[in-house]
Amino acid sequence: MSYREELERREAREAARPKREYLSNEEWRQQKAALTRAVNRHNPRLVLATVEKAVARWNETTWPDAWANWRIALEDAGHQARRDATNTFDADECERLDDLGRELEAAAIILFNF
Repeated sequence: MSYREELERREAREAARPKREYLSNEEWRQQKAALTRAVNRHNPRLVLATVEKAVARWNETTWPDAWANWRIALEDAGHQARRDATNTFDADECERLDDLGRELEAAAIILFNF
């Protein structure tokens, strides 16, 4: 096979491949703002919901270069929940926060290990 034939085959494969959609700058700014708001509210469940929403959208389009910021926020929320569990005197609250922390850490592994 000649190089020209190989090039034609390669170009045909590329043309047949579906084109990926990219996030608009506006959508990217909205995702970053939503993550910042969730982190600043110190609400681990809100952080998880925000991360899940962003990752679902990225799976439809392309992942941004700064995707690790979402993973870090999720891991930090999980660590904070587990630290809060050790600082409470209520046994039920301690167990709830510890479970939440473990759930967020598991979510970080599942959502971001691809």
